[in-house]
Amino acid sequence: AAGAIAGLNVLRIVNEPTAAALCYGIGSNVTEMTLDDPPKNVLVFDFGGGTFDVSVITIDAGAFEVRSTAGHTHLGGQDVDAAVVKFMLADCKKKHQKDFADNAKVLAKFRNMAEKAKKALSHSTQHEIVVEGILDGDEYAMNLSRAKLEELTAKLLDQCMVIVAKAIKDSTLKKTDIHEVIMVGGSSRIPKIRNLLEKEFNKGPCCSVNPDEAIAVGAAIQASI
Repeated sequence: AAGAIAGLNVLRIVNEPTAAALCYGIGSNVTEMTLDDPPKNVLVFDFGGGTFDVSVITIDAGAFEVRSTAGHTHLGGQDVDAAVVKFMLADCKKKHQKDFADNAKVLAKFRNMAEKAKKALSHSTQHEIVVEGILDGDEYAMNLSRAKLEELTAKLLDQCMVIVAKAIKDSTLKKTDIHEVIMVGGSSRIPKIRNLLEKEFNKGPCCSVNPDEAIAVGAAIQASI
């Protein structure tokens, strides 16, 4: 219905993990696959802004089978931002004796800066947070390190790994049966998540594609096939 409203001729619906696998080139060479090729097991780690999903799919001779899914409807990049905001509020109260916990305007500024800090710390180890116009003309400044961000979000990231373990268990596969781990969603850029997955599976996850675009690109590849 959404496709029709958008003026599109909908030929097929493709699920997100299948689209993600296609985007990474896994299973897209359908014409080159033979029945003798061994099946490939792929774990799709989809960590977006507000939700988290893990899927285990098996690709066998060009056919995609979703073996299991697990996830959390309220776990994502927003929770990482919220952990940083909580730390900023405590830091501001300690340094300047100002409590902004109930100030919607300041909280909005803090959330904006927390998101920027999270993105910056995906490719650098230090980031200075500066919020102007909240301390009677003076600016609030704080230096946040990647190590501190990892400390603040440790429980969240551990929760992600518990969900990964559940998805694998539900698929009736073992960790060693997973051939590829592919990353989807903007928050999957967080280095600590990639480190945890590498440690869990003894191999680096596939990160060669822009995780924000992976599913859209995969759907286009499916359409071309």
